[in-house]
Amino acid sequence: MEGFISQDDTEAVLKKVMDDGSFDKMRHHVIDQIKQNKDIVSKSEQLVRGSKTLSAPGAGGRTKKDLFEAIRRELEDEVLNEAVKAAWEILTTPTSEACTKLPNFQQCTTGTLPGLVVVAQLLIQRKL
Repeated sequence: MEGFISQDDTEAVLKKVMDDGSFDKMRHHVIDQIKQNKDIVSKSEQLVRGSKTLSAPGAGGRTKKDLFEAIRRELEDEVLNEAVKAAWEILTTPTSEACTKLPNFQQCTTGTLPGLVVVAQLLIQRKL
């Protein structure tokens, strides 16, 4: 099938960017860009303010650690989805640092959309 990228191709892309250190550089760049993204920060703050956990009766008597963990469980999926979208934007913008300054990144990801999806998800979830 034309345009199809095999699992082996996707793994080869990941291996190449990980072996030459580009993955870590890219991960740090993407995380920094997401932290600076005012829309994500604002959305996260809004979600926390509207949290069911914080507005639940007895929330004031819970420990900070317990509240933090409960808020994380409540909001993690929504916040991560926003972060993955932002990472995707960063990784697919031709003028981004990830595409212009990191060795081998543009070369090995050109035309490998499934590889970029995997990279974006792994970057955000810090699975690698």
